Amino acid sequence: MLPILLDLLLTGAAPTMGMNGHLPSPDDSVSMAALGTRIVRMDFNWFDFQPEPDRFEWGYLDLVVDGATQQGLEIYATVAYTPAWASSLPSCGLDSGDESTWCGNKPPADPAAWAAAVREVVARYRGRVACWGIWNEPNLRTFFDGSIDTFVDGVFRPAVLAIRGADPAAKICGPELSHLTQSSNWNGRNGTCIFGNCIRNGWELDLGQMLERVGAELDVVTHHVYKGDAPGVMQALLEGETTLGVLVHDSVKNVIDSKGYGHKDFWLTEVGWEHPPQGGTSLDDVATRAVELYSFQEQACAGEYVASTHDPWPVWVRTFYYHFPYDPGSGWGLVDLGQAPLPAYSALQAWAQGRTTTTCIGFVPDGGVLDASVSDGSSPDASLLDAGFTEDATPADAPEPDSAGLDALSSDATSPTRDDATIPRVGDAGLTQDVADFDDAGAVAQAGPGGESSCACRAARPPHSKRSGLSGLLLVTLGLGGCRALARRASETRNATRQLDRPVKRMSLRSAGDPPGSTARASGPPRR
Repeated sequence: MLPILLDLLLTGAAPTMGMNGHLPSPDDSVSMAALGTRIVRMDFNWFDFQPEPDRFEWGYLDLVVDGATQQGLEIYATVAYTPAWASSLPSCGLDSGDESTWCGNKPPADPAAWAAAVREVVARYRGRVACWGIWNEPNLRTFFDGSIDTFVDGVFRPAVLAIRGADPAAKICGPELSHLTQSSNWNGRNGTCIFGNCIRNGWELDLGQMLERVGAELDVVTHHVYKGDAPGVMQALLEGETTLGVLVHDSVKNVIDSKGYGHKDFWLTEVGWEHPPQGGTSLDDVATRAVELYSFQEQACAGEYVASTHDPWPVWVRTFYYHFPYDPGSGWGLVDLGQAPLPAYSALQAWAQGRTTTTCIGFVPDGGVLDASVSDGSSPDASLLDAGFTEDATPADAPEPDSAGLDALSSDATSPTRDDATIPRVGDAGLTQDVADFDDAGAVAQAGPGGESSCACRAARPPHSKRSGLSGLLLVTLGLGGCRALARRASETRNATRQLDRPVKRMSLRSAGDPPGSTARASGPPRR
C-alpha cells in the first residue's frame, strides 16, 4: 500500500495564514513572507495575459510568480474576466450607463476560446501554482453578468477540463462566491420572502446549487465572508444568523455539510475590514479583529471555540485576509506605499511568530491505514514519533521512534492514563505525555528544543478499495515545540460528516522544560 499525502507539509509559519495579493510586486511578496504568510491568492486576469486573440503577454505575471516563489509562498491563482475581443457583448455594455457594467464581467462568447486561454496559462505555470480558482464572486453581477447555467456550462466546466489536462496535480478551488443575500445576481430575490425581506436566499441558494452541480470537481471548497467583527464572521460560518431568535441565514458549514462535501478542505478566501479613508474601522480595530479571527479559526479547528456548538471544523485549514497591498483609493491593505507596516500587519506578525504551528488534516479511507510522523528537523530521517492507526484507531505497524531524537526530550516519562491500551506508548521511549480519557484514541508527542519541526499526515488505501465513505480523521498540530496527534472516527458515509460536531476531549502536553504539573497547548477588476 502506497501512502497518500493528504495535506501540505508546512513548517515554520502559521499554517492558516493566506493573503489576497491581487498582483503583488516582489516587494509585496517579501513583506508577506516576513509576516508569516504561507500562500497568496492572485488575480490572473484573462484580459491582461491575452489582450488579443493571437497575443499573450506574460511579463508581469512572470515577475509576480517569480517574486512569490522566491519567498517560498504558494500561489492560489484566480483566472477570470473576459477581454473585449472575447466578450459575448461586443460593446461590453459600456453604452448602458450602468456603473456595474464593464468588459470583464461579460460571459465569454465562445467557451472554447476561454478554455484555450485557461489551458495556456495553467501550462505555463504548471508546478508553480498550487491551486486554481475559476472566476471571482460569479454570483455578483459586478463580476459576472450571467446566469448560473451560463457560468457552470460556459465557464466553470470548460475551465475544469483545461486545468486537469494542463496540470493534473494542481488543485481546483471554488466556487469563490460572495456571501451577500439580496444582492446575489442568481438568487437574491428567491427564498422565503415576507414584506419584501427574503431569508435563506442569495448566497445560500447559490452555494448549494454550485455544490450540487460541480462540488465533485472541487478539491477545496471556498467562500467569502465580510462582517462587522470577527465574532460576526464566525457566526456566519458556524452558527448561522438569527433575527429575534429566528434563523434567517444558514451557516456556511451547514450548507456545505448538507450537500455532502463536509469532508473536503474549506478555505475562507476573502475576509477583512476596511479602514479610513473609505472604511469605518480604525487601524487599531482592524488589527484586533484580524488577530481575533485567526485565533478563532484555530480554536474552531480544534473544537475549542466556546461561542459555537458546531465545532470542531477541522477541514477549515486556511484563511486569506483581504487584502495585503496598499490601496490609496480605499482603506484596504496591511502596509503603506513604502511597505511600512500598518498596525494589523504588526499584530498578525506577532501572532504568527508566536505559533510557528503546523497542522496536517486528513481522512482515513475505509479499510486504510493512517500514520503521523513528527520530526525535529535534525536530519531528514530523524523521527520523534511514528504512530500508526487503522480506521478504528487501533495501532498499525509503524517504524519505531528515533531514539536519538527522543533523547532530547524529558526522560521523566509517564504512560497514557486511558484504560484502553491501544494508544502507542511513546512515553515509554522517553516522551512525556498526559492523555486524558479520550474517544477514538490518539497519541501525543513533544519535539525537543531547537531546529525546525515538521509533520506529515499520510493515509494508505488497500489496493482496489473504493472510497465509499469517510471512516476516520487525523488531526496533527505541531507548535510551540509540541505535537498533538489525534485519530478520530469521523463518519460512516460520505454524507454523515456532521458527526464531527460532537464534543472532542482534549490532550494536554508538558514540555521537557516545564515544571511538574504544568501543561501547554499546541496551539484590473473592481475592488471592494
